[in-house]
Formats: sequence, structure tokens, C-alpha cells
Amino acid sequence: MHFRGEYWRAPKEYHDLTKTSVYSVPEFPDYPFLDPHWIIRVDGNCEIGPNAVPVFSPYGYNKTENIKEFIPKMLEMLGSGARKAIFDKQFQELAINEIQSSMSKSAMIDRVKRFLPKIDADKITEKGTAGIRSSVIDENGKFAPDVILIDEDMSFHILNYNSPGATGALPFSAHIVNHLNTVGLLKSDELDAQCGPWKFANIIEKL
Repeated sequence: MHFRGEYWRAPKEYHDLTKTSVYSVPEFPDYPFLDPHWIIRVDGNCEIGPNAVPVFSPYGYNKTENIKEFIPKMLEMLGSGARKAIFDKQFQELAINEIQSSMSKSAMIDRVKRFLPKIDADKITEKGTAGIRSSVIDENGKFAPDVILIDEDMSFHILNYNSPGATGALPFSAHIVNHLNTVGLLKSDELDAQCGPWKFANIIEKL
């Protein structure tokens, strides 16, 4: 299933509102989504988001793409474990909340105003980034909780690598490169390659 995460950019007058990003406790902890939060980017800009809007395509950033993919995606979901998920009342409640947060700026901002009441939705006028993540649903209609790695003869696939995993992206990538070397899909002598503070050989040694 595909979910689009959307953001709103905060004006400069809010850039000193907090010193750190602020994450709220998710309303639906059984699902791999955080509620919209307050994010301070590395460049100092601040954003509110993301929501988790169900969409029908990994490219479903607009109505045209979603309408085009609606029927084939629904047929696919009804024939798989996703059927149990979409008929689950708690998931339906989550989906309604997220769709409302996409259709209404105020609905989105109000979710963050619960812990940052000084924010005024009328002062936030610019949309931020957006991205689509694809979650794996098992045969019981449950969201797969962990990353899924699939080896094939000439390829390697990483599925369900959820956004919180970005925190560990560099050591995880070192693990993947080491695995590809081990199974012979990648031949590399660059075991001492370095990316910023990360040194490949040191990471592999710790894994």
C-alpha cells in the first residue's frame, strides 16, 4: 500500500519557536506512521508534517495519477492481505484522519497545535516537500514491521525500509554493501572507503 507524506513550511517568524524538532505520540501506534510533527531542517527551516495519505500509486502525487491507478490497485488489494487492512475499522479511522489532513491545512496544523499552541494556521501558506512510501502488508492484513531483504541471482531488493530507518541509513548501507560482496553480486576492494565520519571497514567490523 502506498502513502503520501505531505508537509507545510513554517514562516521565518516561527524558526525560533523551539530549539529542536518535536515529535508527538502517534494516535494509532499499531501502524508505522508518526503523527505530524515539528521538524527543524539542517538549513534551519521548519516544517510541519508529514501526514500519511493513502494513495493508489507510488507516483500518486496528483489526482490524475490516482484516478488512473484506482481500479487496478483496488483489485490488487482486494486479492491480497491488504483487503483485511482496508476493512479494519481502526485503519479506516486513520485513513479518514490523514485524508482530512491532506484536504484541509487547518486540520493538519491543528494536529501540531496540540503541543505547539502558538502556531497560527493562517500564517502558514507555503507547502513543503512530499514523498510516497510503500508499506508491505502481510497475508493477515498486518503491516510488516521490519525491512525485508530479497536476494535474487543478479539483483538484490530492499523492501519496507521505513522512514525512521533513515537514522541508520549509513551503517545499514555498509551492511548491504558487505552482503553484496559476500554473495558475489558486487566486487569491491574499497573496504576503506569513507563518507564523512563513517569508515566502511570500521562499520563492517562492528556488524
